[in-house]
Amino acid sequence: MLAALAYPVIGIVLGNQWSEAAPLVQAIAVASLFTFSLVAMGSIWDMFMRSLIVILVSVPVITASLFLGGLQDAAPSTLLIVPFQALVTLALRRRRLGRKWSELTAAVRRSGRVAASSPSGLLAVAPAARFTFERSLGQAADAGLGAASGQLAGLLATCPPLGDEVARITSALNPSIAPRVRMATGVPEH
Repeated sequence: MLAALAYPVIGIVLGNQWSEAAPLVQAIAVASLFTFSLVAMGSIWDMFMRSLIVILVSVPVITASLFLGGLQDAAPSTLLIVPFQALVTLALRRRRLGRKWSELTAAVRRSGRVAASSPSGLLAVAPAARFTFERSLGQAADAGLGAASGQLAGLLATCPPLGDEVARITSALNPSIAPRVRMATGVPEH
């Protein structure tokens, strides 16, 4: 969501004089989609190996991009570095847990679907901003609500217990719309 709302967020937080930093924030925000932490699951040795492998690859990539193109090229390099870091982490976790890649993929598939559904709400409001990232405050609020609704839709589609909770809360707040919410979330009536 920060990738789509970088211009208004920077304008509010830092001021309009920092608007040139928005593309850098966007690149880093997109790369952040690939990050996750599994420190609690593993051993110190695995984290040391992960850090060693990642540093040996990341530092030369960032250094080269800084020398070749400056800060404008260093931020987009995170689009290569962060997924690489995630892949190394997954490989070490997979080895530690004794699982196959297919099992690991199945375990993270649901999260991937939720993450992929988040931009659907943003895309719905993109025409109002003429498909640019420079949005007014109102358009940014619409985009934020769109992203939140897209993510909620993804959660409801991939996590049936959450749909049950939403239906239960909705029926307690407004019993007249509870049947429609149950039908939309696929939750049977109790």
